[in-house]
Amino acid sequence: MKYLRDIESDKIIRFILGTSVILLVFSFILPFPIVLFVQDMLFFSYDHLLFIRPRLAYSGMTIGMIVIALAMLSFLATKILSEKGDKVYRWTLPHLIVFVFGFVLMGLALNHYYFLEEGRVVENGFFSFSEEEVSLSEVVELRREVKKENYEVISYTFDRGDKELKIPYDSRDPDASQAIYYLIDLYEWELEDVFIE
Repeated sequence: MKYLRDIESDKIIRFILGTSVILLVFSFILPFPIVLFVQDMLFFSYDHLLFIRPRLAYSGMTIGMIVIALAMLSFLATKILSEKGDKVYRWTLPHLIVFVFGFVLMGLALNHYYFLEEGRVVENGFFSFSEEEVSLSEVVELRREVKKENYEVISYTFDRGDKELKIPYDSRDPDASQAIYYLIDLYEWELEDVFIE
């Protein structure tokens, strides 16, 4: 931290400007392949009937990259202003905290997913470090949220009475509908529609 406080802005301006601009530009392109690749590498299993990467995983990765870039640019700007005013630089710790927070957001995004297997449905929430699961043999009710205006299915909720898990649903994904209807036939659940605005 002392090194960052004492370093001259002339020595780091090219690196910080280049890196932060690259991060800002690619923050709208790279989250999709990064989330796909890393989650497949860490969590892929042949046992999964369906693996769902929610939009929040991609959004979290994008926001994390933007936060890191903005922390770097803010560090550079305040460093230059401090040098021009010939003052001791005192903003190293807040910038370092925001910088690390960007990496934390990216890590949380990579760890956010849902999946269905033969015997269970699993969720790892955005701010969770452990999986929540419901055994499919214990499910007493299956509900799906449906938009009133166009009858688009938004999510499915697996309810076992004392606990429920809601998984997002994308009607454009053929694997999703195939996995859901396979489980409905297998466990002979009655499907209840819940209409939302």
